Amino acid sequence: MPCCAAACWRRRIFRDAEFKIGTVTIIPAKFVLRRDKHVENLTVKELNSCCNLFHAHPGVVFARDRLLNEVWGYNYYGTTRTP
Repeated sequence: MPCCAAACWRRRIFRDAEFKIGTVTIIPAKFVLRRDKHVENLTVKELNSCCNLFHAHPGVVFARDRLLNEVWGYNYYGTTRTP
């Protein structure tokens, strides 16, 4: 399946289905992340990261470099560390 078609297929599934990652519930249709009574609004990039990385690969531990590449792309030249 071509990359573009796979991405469209994933979006269609994740757009409507509410899912859990640990104690966090993600509601893609509303761009919302909920933990207990605390609710956070998600950006498109945050929602895509949750769906495409964490929900699609349960139990996988990602290296920092892979996360940066998946989220920001290979042309991201920012630092990988916080001050």
